[in-house]
Amino acid sequence: MDITLDDLEKDKVINPDLKNIFGNYRLYQHQVEAIKMGVNGESFVVTSGTGSGKSLTFLATIFNKILKEGVSDGVTAFLVYPMNALINSQEEEIKKYEINYLKSFLPPGIILNETGKSLDDLIRELRTLTRKRFPIRYGKYTGQEGAEKRDELKDLKPDIILTNYMMMELIMTRNTENWMRDPMKKSLRYLVFDELHTYRGRQGSDVSMLIRRIRNLCKNDLICIGTSATMASEGSVEKRKRDVADVAS
Repeated sequence: MDITLDDLEKDKVINPDLKNIFGNYRLYQHQVEAIKMGVNGESFVVTSGTGSGKSLTFLATIFNKILKEGVSDGVTAFLVYPMNALINSQEEEIKKYEINYLKSFLPPGIILNETGKSLDDLIRELRTLTRKRFPIRYGKYTGQEGAEKRDELKDLKPDIILTNYMMMELIMTRNTENWMRDPMKKSLRYLVFDELHTYRGRQGSDVSMLIRRIRNLCKNDLICIGTSATMASEGSVEKRKRDVADVAS
């Protein structure tokens, strides 16, 4: 499928600013289908191979919502992962998107020297070169952060929080997370579970109960999104889709 973000923007599917975040490369068919579902307020599951751009489907969906409606007073989306290493990796990818966005607004003639610089260094430097700021606030909440980092996150009031399912359970139950949990009732719109195939057996039951608890707390109809590289079944494409949807449901 030879479709780009520019094509989706021309068809008024997405916000024009998404191109400044992601670039304008060609999309796979599953990305186009998922983004269209997401921006239309539908839940979806993406099952495709490693490196096939699964994370772009939910990030584009969430970013598009924030770009369209602006930031809220609470968390708009939780991205839930089974391992902290995946959280760290995803945070780095979002930082790269922030760099893309800021670079797109550099004045003509300014060339950024990126050699040997960390992502954080590049973001700090870009903020001195343009008045534009990344319109998405994000942060991770894994249990590894110290008091100072937690206070910074509290002050930031992120739109997107990257966390693991154990910390998500604590967010829903501990008094120390009231600052995050109480605004969720009105602000939360998206719940994303990466590596969906890992949530099975007792762990799957725990996560299922967690999702029910979150849904009962929130006033919005949550859009639930899952991704996996290994969920599969037999039969036709449509049968496999139905089987995956049944598991996700």
